[in-house]
Amino acid sequence: MRYNRSIDGARWRRSRWAGFLTILGLPLALALGVSAGGPAQRENNRLVVVRRMDLPLTVRASGVVASTARTVIRCKVEKLRAGRVATTILSMLPEGSVVRRGDVIGRLDASGHEELRTNQCLVVSQARADHRRAELDLEAARVGLREYRDGRSHLERLLLQGRIETAKTQVTTMTDRVGWSRRMLSRGYVSRAQIAAESGSLERSRAEQARAEREYANFERYSMPRAMKELESQVEKARATFEFQTARLRREKERLASLDRQVEMCTIRAPHDGVVLYAHKPKRAVRIEEGMTVRQEQELFYLPDPSRLEVQVLLHETVIAKVRPGMRAKVRTEWGGGSIEGTLLVIDPLPVADRSPWSSGEVKNYMGRIPLDSRRRTITPGSTVEVEIALGVLRDRLVVPAEAVRREGGRDVCYVQTRDGLEERPVSVGEADASWQEVFEGIAEGEQVALPR
Repeated sequence: MRYNRSIDGARWRRSRWAGFLTILGLPLALALGVSAGGPAQRENNRLVVVRRMDLPLTVRASGVVASTARTVIRCKVEKLRAGRVATTILSMLPEGSVVRRGDVIGRLDASGHEELRTNQCLVVSQARADHRRAELDLEAARVGLREYRDGRSHLERLLLQGRIETAKTQVTTMTDRVGWSRRMLSRGYVSRAQIAAESGSLERSRAEQARAEREYANFERYSMPRAMKELESQVEKARATFEFQTARLRREKERLASLDRQVEMCTIRAPHDGVVLYAHKPKRAVRIEEGMTVRQEQELFYLPDPSRLEVQVLLHETVIAKVRPGMRAKVRTEWGGGSIEGTLLVIDPLPVADRSPWSSGEVKNYMGRIPLDSRRRTITPGSTVEVEIALGVLRDRLVVPAEAVRREGGRDVCYVQTRDGLEERPVSVGEADASWQEVFEGIAEGEQVALPR
């Protein structure tokens, strides 16, 4: 992370320079162009005039462009059976690729699911045939019920009623015949045997009438209701079979549709415009690459939304007291291309610990967020940028170049050009920017200070 040349940074560089020269055993005066016997000559040093000017204060830090809204693309392919991973990655776009909605990001192995889908197509065809057969059986049962209720039952009723009427007619005929024969017996025209025979026929006719009436009564009370119940039972059985086959066909179709979706999801497409980032998990030693096996719901890609970008800048704890939300900032990409104006929107209240191996202990940095105009297409998520935050302007301050102030013997000094050469003077310093250092006392406006070569 880079910062502006503040007073602490300048002092540290000066002390490091002096310490380096001390270790080498060289006289400090010689390194500064001053001889052991007196000040160095003017022509051996670069001189700068001390002057007054407006001193703009800035903080420089590095940042990363990120999206405030990103889509996590996971593996949605189900595993084929227990204990087996879902699939493997066949191909995918390079990380950082810019995609449009619907573009193919990667492809997973779909061979296992395609085989299941082929088998499921056969199962669906069989289920469709069984469903059609059950539908026809139900229709036949309904037709049989209507046929008996509206046709055969009426026909059987009429036949039984006809037998009753025939029996009644026979009884009436035989009754008249027996009466006539008895009248003729008194006159001697018929014999008693004939009367006995006709009386027997009359009794048989009456018995036939009674039997026909009983059959009719049994038909109305038992035969017809039983036949109706049996036919209704057949209809209900056919309906239950039809409903089962309907549910089975629907279930098999849903299974086929699920396999179709599984095969389709093996082709991973971008849900919206964005930049493809791999969902690596360094702490878990997981690296997304072609040929790796993936599981259901495993994160594969991140797709930041390029229309909602912000710069996440790390602010060192030494400058956090000077920075506040609302300050203007300039964002520059590391490869150039101009700067983008922005405003520091918020600073996270909790620090982000930096446990880099080259850091001496735990370094505290605070995350600041600078929203970017979504219409700017010069930067993309993941880009590294340099952020310069304007702290304000100090008006009419006495300044010298930052490198003219050196830390020696526990104090800040400048080497001032006099008629006799360079003179070492202690100075009191204040704020600083990338190039200039504010000086309170020790030198005056118009004097010349020496810069290290």
